[in-house]
Amino acid sequence: MKNHAYLILAHEDPRHLRRLIGALDGEWARFYVHIDAKSDIVAFADLASHPRVAFVQDRVAVYWGGWSQVQATLNTLESAATSDVAFSYYTLLSGSHFPLRSARDIHDGLEQGQAQHINLVKVPHPGLNKRMDRFTCYFFEGWHRPKTLYRKAFGPLMRLIGRLPVRNPGKHLNGVELYAGSQWWSLSADAIEHIRKTVKANPGLANFFRHVRIPDESFFQTILGNSPFLDRCKRGNVYTDWSDPNDAPCFIRDRHLPQLLHPSFGLIDDYGAGPAVYARKFGSRNADVVEEISRFIKHGQETARLEKAG
Repeated sequence: MKNHAYLILAHEDPRHLRRLIGALDGEWARFYVHIDAKSDIVAFADLASHPRVAFVQDRVAVYWGGWSQVQATLNTLESAATSDVAFSYYTLLSGSHFPLRSARDIHDGLEQGQAQHINLVKVPHPGLNKRMDRFTCYFFEGWHRPKTLYRKAFGPLMRLIGRLPVRNPGKHLNGVELYAGSQWWSLSADAIEHIRKTVKANPGLANFFRHVRIPDESFFQTILGNSPFLDRCKRGNVYTDWSDPNDAPCFIRDRHLPQLLHPSFGLIDDYGAGPAVYARKFGSRNADVVEEISRFIKHGQETARLEKAG
């Protein structure tokens, strides 16, 4: 059976991370976990004994909207790609994801489809809020949600400077077209190898994206959008509810379940149409919802087994 690498970026809630890994576990699965360097990794120590879990050694302090999100992903990806296991697919998740299908169904669905599951559109795309000012203005990481007194004092000035359109992407990118989408994806091994080769061969691309706003939603998308893999890209498979500006994205609640667990439920928007395989966000605060989804998946597995047997 072909192997599947799960790349997980986490910073809190080890209890939920254990449940996420347990839900996706199988003989074909390997988990490469990046714990934010600002977090205490000791809280996650019990996962170290799991035979299919590896912690990323080169940890990054991750800040919202900055290059650190991409660097953490690249470090995690490199940890998996250089391991002694060959993978057919790589899936990037956060520690607050949870599957809506069984681990076996997810694995088999990827292998049968041979697609790249990643949201991406050409920039600009106003309908999806993918504006050019993400690229024409300098973004200074760590100044938008400052923690220290120094950063809080100078944060308004840095944010003001970051609104000035002083960059010309065309001058830096040598004909590369800009694409943007969503952070999370499932990509085949050949697409991952193309990304790795592009990053090594074109360091100027990473240098430009270091000062892009929310580059985790455009760096990988731009690489694939300018590659032969573009025609194989299909809509991403993660459900997220952005309807509440005070809780964005929303924690999944009981009210979401009739929709999420309905057999005909799918995702459709300007990215296209596709299945909902994962949802976010989850954690210990909505563990009851996680349990309900787990029971639903288990019941479906039992029903399928009985139908097959009889």
